[in-house]
Amino acid sequence: MKKVFFPLLGLFIAIFLSLGCMSKALWEDDVIYVPYQEKLDAFMSNPQDGTVVFVGEKYHYIFSKNDDFNFLLAHRTSKGLIFDVSHGYHNTNNDTVQSNFSVKVDKSIADKELVEWLQKKGYTQSKVDFPIYIEGKRYIADKKVNAVAQKLSKVFVININEQKVDKGNIVGKILLTPLAVAGDGVLVVVGGVVLIFAGLDSVVR
Repeated sequence: MKKVFFPLLGLFIAIFLSLGCMSKALWEDDVIYVPYQEKLDAFMSNPQDGTVVFVGEKYHYIFSKNDDFNFLLAHRTSKGLIFDVSHGYHNTNNDTVQSNFSVKVDKSIADKELVEWLQKKGYTQSKVDFPIYIEGKRYIADKKVNAVAQKLSKVFVININEQKVDKGNIVGKILLTPLAVAGDGVLVVVGGVVLIFAGLDSVVR
């Protein structure tokens, strides 16, 4: 019995110590948050897949389809509607990006269809802060694309928290933007889909 017990005891001790080392290594991983400011001067949408593009000076941010966000974008000409992007929380980790902000709606002057949509979602108050959470990918900006993009009347500056778990090169993990300029000066994505400018000039802050 002793011949079996002591080898097993030694094995359990070895496993316990190795798990302890692994836990220590995990806890000691450096999670560094590197804040940076991004200047956004154009917003576009892809009618084919519902993605939305934020054109920044440093990066292009392409967000996956979000039905609520797209509905609000479709009603961007409504009175009493503000996309409060600059006061949101924006986070990146290598090439991924998450953005959380609110769309403010004054139902007393908003379009009827927009008011009814908010009512169905349970927003009965007259002034609504509708939460938006979108995620997607970021890409290194192309100066040629930025030069031909239809600019907003003013540049919006947002603060972004860049999460870095190791000491590798962040930029090295991010690809060049898939946006390109066609021969006629029209902006397209890979595959030739023409992008539509979102026309958020007066409703973004």
